[in-house]
Amino acid sequence: MIGNKLNRNDKKKGFTLIEILVAVSIFAMIMLITSSIFRNVLTSQRTASDDSETREDVKYFLEIFSREVKGAVRNSSGNVLCNVEPGHIFSTDAASGELYFKNQAGQCVAYFKEVDNDISRLKIQRDADEFFVSSDRINITGLRFVIDDAMDIQPIVTANIQVLSQINQSIPAYDIQTTVSPREIIDCGEKVYITDIAGHTCNSDAPDYDTCMYHTVTIGNQCWIKENLNVGMIIQSTSSESNQNNNGILEKYCYANLSANCQSEGALYQWDEMMMNSATEGSQGICPTGWHVPTDNEYYILEDYLKVSGQACDASRVNTYSCYDAATKMLRNTGFAAPLSGYRNSSGSFLSQASIVDFWSSFTSSTPYFRGVESGAAGQVRRGTCTKDFGLSLRCIKD
Repeated sequence: MIGNKLNRNDKKKGFTLIEILVAVSIFAMIMLITSSIFRNVLTSQRTASDDSETREDVKYFLEIFSREVKGAVRNSSGNVLCNVEPGHIFSTDAASGELYFKNQAGQCVAYFKEVDNDISRLKIQRDADEFFVSSDRINITGLRFVIDDAMDIQPIVTANIQVLSQINQSIPAYDIQTTVSPREIIDCGEKVYITDIAGHTCNSDAPDYDTCMYHTVTIGNQCWIKENLNVGMIIQSTSSESNQNNNGILEKYCYANLSANCQSEGALYQWDEMMMNSATEGSQGICPTGWHVPTDNEYYILEDYLKVSGQACDASRVNTYSCYDAATKMLRNTGFAAPLSGYRNSSGSFLSQASIVDFWSSFTSSTPYFRGVESGAAGQVRRGTCTKDFGLSLRCIKD
């Protein structure tokens, strides 16, 4: 009897084959559902990140477009110039979708889209010079300009742009409409005196400095003016003797000696002129009151904040590159929006517009230091030195 009870109890403790199969099936279903949820979460996060990058790319070329259109001038001649009728500022070609106007330097400007390696990109033509302003990470699938250019009203240009992300095909297409009105009298940067940006809160408004509208951006714990400074009287650079002098007048270079380049990309300064002949690191220089020329360490804080986590960022490097991906973010992804404005070398020549932008720091050790961002530097920032007679760009940082 005892043996029989033991046998019956043993049978109760076991599982049938059907029960085992059901349990395995349930477990497999749970694992499948969990795996699917995990994949969906990762996909959503990746899509959100790619969508943010796409938006920054769009914002970058829209800012360039807006600045360019604001500098358009009216055709005051009696003839058709730059495909624009007399008395008007703009014209369009309905068939090609191109927008035409003349800038302050007298150059004929055209905006249009062009296919590059199977991607349609936005392009600018200034006389014979052409360059793309939209990234190869976005495809301009549609472009149409509408102008309201009657001579008795303030003219406006409305751009209708359709954009498709190339980095993530699951991101829905963007349908963008932006309207810009030119400032027919532009005197931004023509004054030669320092003025204040009073009561300014970073990221909240656009202060007026020397009749220029300078926006600001917070990056980490720093507040930067997000445009290259443009203040002073233009002087021509034709040789090594074309220097900015300590003569009581604030002087500047415009790339290729064209004022339109100062309007769109900021001015170029020699180090002593930019520092107002001070040698003290962190000096105000030609920046507005309450702002100053960035120190070497302030640039390091910026690039170290923007680099990819875990990547090296060498604060003491000299004439070499570091801080991977910080340069990419300085160009388009953080609001710093650095234009590739080129530079002026010690022989008086202008070089590398659309390829390089170099920013002075206020630090010098026999020669001044700068930070360089280049289109072909694999996303890294250059910390370099050059002689004081080079003409570089300037960004101001809040005290």
